[in-house]
Amino acid sequence: MTCETEGSQMTGCEKAKFNLSLFSYLLFGLCIFLQETAVAADHGRHWSISVLHGGNFLGPGSDIESALIRDGYDDDVTIFTATTRFPLSKHHGSELVAIRRNLTEPYAISLHVANIDFAETVGNKSLMSLFETGRVGVSSYGYLIAPVASTSIFGALRFGVGPALYFLEATAFRSSVDPSGGQYDHTRLGALFDVSLETPLQRRFFIESRLQFRFVGSVDNGPFTAQSIFGTETLNATSVNYDHFFFAIGLGGRF
Repeated sequence: MTCETEGSQMTGCEKAKFNLSLFSYLLFGLCIFLQETAVAADHGRHWSISVLHGGNFLGPGSDIESALIRDGYDDDVTIFTATTRFPLSKHHGSELVAIRRNLTEPYAISLHVANIDFAETVGNKSLMSLFETGRVGVSSYGYLIAPVASTSIFGALRFGVGPALYFLEATAFRSSVDPSGGQYDHTRLGALFDVSLETPLQRRFFIESRLQFRFVGSVDNGPFTAQSIFGTETLNATSVNYDHFFFAIGLGGRF
């Protein structure tokens, strides 16, 4: 599904990101409130919840940068001795909530919910002088829901895999007169491969690190436009691959 929106109202994915973050902190706070900090063996605790923060690697940024170069938005900007290279991508952090139900040892099932703040990618085209440039960029965002089946090795190290539903959004942006210039939404069924390590094992609360490969596939995005006093800048339609890795660290609790 593809749609275009105008104006400065909060988009659906921005609302989803806000709701996910709020849900994550409330849920983990409730877990801490209900489960005292007493040390106890892990026997009899079938549920766990973890909240993690981390970064995405790969993703749509490189394909968007290639499209910007194709359309001529690869002019660097030099002011005195400082040079800014274009196109460039600014990456942001993302959050993940994982709720797990332990089955017969060593198996478990879990539900993963995450926002995916890929990157803001911008290109630049020099016009008449140093301060007359045309820029167009794309903000890439999404979120996922994934049921995951997993098995553990030595208790602490766990491997999992499952189908994943990805909700993707690509929006044109420019810090100038008109922020609207195209929005494209896609829903994709893909897969999620997960490796996690949690420690300590015999405590109610634990630290968890997690590495995921998220198979999303490619979609067509564009065109994107940006309005400035110099006219309309356009990034033509292009195919963008959203496959990426995600690494995160966070806290969890067993109950």
